[in-house]
Amino acid sequence: MEAKAEPYPSDVTPKEWLIVKPLLPKSGKLGRPPRYSQRVMLNAMMYVVRSGCTWRMMPKEFPHWRLVYYYFAKWQSLGVWQQLNDALRHSRERLALATESARIGIWDWDVVANRLVWDARMYELYGIREQDFSGAYDAWQQGLHPDDRVSGDAAIVAAIEGVKDFNIEFRAVWPNGEVHDIEAHALVQSAGNGRATRMIGVNWDITERKRATETIRLQADQHATMLATTSDGFWLLAIGRASCRERV
Repeated sequence: MEAKAEPYPSDVTPKEWLIVKPLLPKSGKLGRPPRYSQRVMLNAMMYVVRSGCTWRMMPKEFPHWRLVYYYFAKWQSLGVWQQLNDALRHSRERLALATESARIGIWDWDVVANRLVWDARMYELYGIREQDFSGAYDAWQQGLHPDDRVSGDAAIVAAIEGVKDFNIEFRAVWPNGEVHDIEAHALVQSAGNGRATRMIGVNWDITERKRATETIRLQADQHATMLATTSDGFWLLAIGRASCRERV
């Protein structure tokens, strides 16, 4: 049984859940099945730990605080809680290393509350300061090239409605006028009723890649034009032999 429909920012992500699930105690085969899933209980514990609130102040959407604390104390005594924290910490460290090496920015959008959170790299990708960012969907949209805003909105809507994955490329315009090409991917989290509640995604700069691709295309076009218009003879060189062809 799930205690709440909409996730909190403190909830474990789908990837984190896959990491910690094998570490949790197995439920006994005898007796009635638990009223709440282990994931719900873990999310309740994470809310207390990550928000700093007291057990009694847990939101009503979670199971009763006494039940949550009972499982928390039990997992602590079994050493499970320490294993969970170690696994999550190692996962975050690996993610931080990977994103830093690849210069990837991470964003988290609460669809219901329209609250958009960026990491430090995201501000660099869009050429703005953290204090100039309003933390809403419109703030991201304003950073897009005017010609890409409609397609960007359409991609967001398609992802939220489950029509298509959010994997797009667009141009970001910096306050100083510089234009950068960005590639973005994201996952959508939904409530029990299927309603999208959260999007978590990544951005990275592909400007140099796009420029290199465009340069290669232009060179290929120029070469093709030269071959199509020249009437002179030219040499085709290959390893070990050479031949001459003449255009007429």
